[in-house]
Amino acid sequence: MTFHVRSPGARPELSVADLRTATNERPGQGAVIGGPEAAKMVADPDGQTEAPAAAAPSRLEFLGARPNPFRGSTEIQFALPRAMDVTIQVHDLSGRLVRTVLQGEIGAGTHGVTWDGRNDAGLQAGAGVYFTTFRAGDLYKTEKVFLYR
Repeated sequence: MTFHVRSPGARPELSVADLRTATNERPGQGAVIGGPEAAKMVADPDGQTEAPAAAAPSRLEFLGARPNPFRGSTEIQFALPRAMDVTIQVHDLSGRLVRTVLQGEIGAGTHGVTWDGRNDAGLQAGAGVYFTTFRAGDLYKTEKVFLYR
């Protein structure tokens, strides 16, 4: 990122970009399982229409928070190849726990949980740098997120 001062006394502004590949995927997201055919509706033997079940991801992966930086809320995304216990927490720069966003057993699939910029007491967290920690199976990852007001 590069920042430029537009004019003396100008108020800094931060823009958010949702980066996508030429096939409208987020970087690191990988190919869409099943392609366009998976989105078609099918009829079951009773004549009811339903969407086919999506295949489980092939590996455990922490996909990060989007948007980042964010104002208001951000979605923390992850993929599970099978059901497992997942913990997602937000910590401040000093390592103090701000919020436990998710804790419990989650089924296989690609998931997203929202952090609304609040702490466990329901109060707005201040603008700044936070760390999201993701724990599932043998994977432990931490990512910086930037909250601005």
